[in-house]
Amino acid sequence: MKSSLNEIHLFRPSDRQYPERLREIPGRARILRASGNSDILSHGPILAVVGTRNPSKEVQRDTRRVVEVAAEFGMLILSGISPGVDVIAHEAAIKNGLKTIAVAGCGLEVLFDSDRSDLAERIVDSGGVLLSPFPNTAPETLDRRWWRNRLIAGLCHGLMVVASEPDGGAWEAHRWARQLERRLIEPTEFVEE
Repeated sequence: MKSSLNEIHLFRPSDRQYPERLREIPGRARILRASGNSDILSHGPILAVVGTRNPSKEVQRDTRRVVEVAAEFGMLILSGISPGVDVIAHEAAIKNGLKTIAVAGCGLEVLFDSDRSDLAERIVDSGGVLLSPFPNTAPETLDRRWWRNRLIAGLCHGLMVVASEPDGGAWEAHRWARQLERRLIEPTEFVEE
């Protein structure tokens, strides 16, 4: 995937390509790095699907079902490309013919060199986009995942926590989404009990 490193674009808040929804966020990213189809960032509706890194089989099934229902409405899927619910959401989006937006908690070069590089390549190849506010070689840290969650909340129109531990980062995204007055969606709105 090294060739994709040549296709990283930088956007500043003053640039036309910088996502309008992120302009609303106090302390927004001064530079956003993107690889893939950044035009989709101005389209919608965008549903953020986030959750645990250790999903049960039931949560895995529910995540896939949420994305299938989102596909019926032509939604874009947004998540954090972390192991667990995030990866499942991106994979389900690709399988259902949806474009997906992945916000990394590290630099894009680090993502391209990780165990998620194949998924990152498929996201770009299917018309999606990879985003990061961090320098290309920045490793993933807890602080950077916090910023990633803030960007996820800022980009989405609605956010769903499929399942998460009480102290999981998905709840951080949920708190940001609530503060930014994004729609908070319960999994039961998409998945029958």
